[in-house]
Amino acid sequence: MKRYRALILLSAAILLAAHGGGARENIHVEEVTMHLMDGSATFELNYSLDAFTRLYVLALGCRSLEPELASILCGYRDVRLIRADLNRAALLVGDAARYNGG
Repeated sequence: MKRYRALILLSAAILLAAHGGGARENIHVEEVTMHLMDGSATFELNYSLDAFTRLYVLALGCRSLEPELASILCGYRDVRLIRADLNRAALLVGDAARYNGG
């Protein structure tokens, strides 16, 4: 079992390295909904992943998407992943009233 997991991870890493491209090319955001609450905001993202990124996430889990998802909201400093799956994510932005540009 461990051998198969290592083989899948290695295959995913090779495919991603061969594919290249940035996060913005791998995650295609289809819809963004923002909910404001006491100075913070929750952003709900609906997205699709390209085939190679989908394989990578299946092998390593949705937490591997956290840096790429946070980079979508790069104008905010305090961005935390609440939950994510293969099609959607929720991000919490603390002090959302303070936009840092971007």
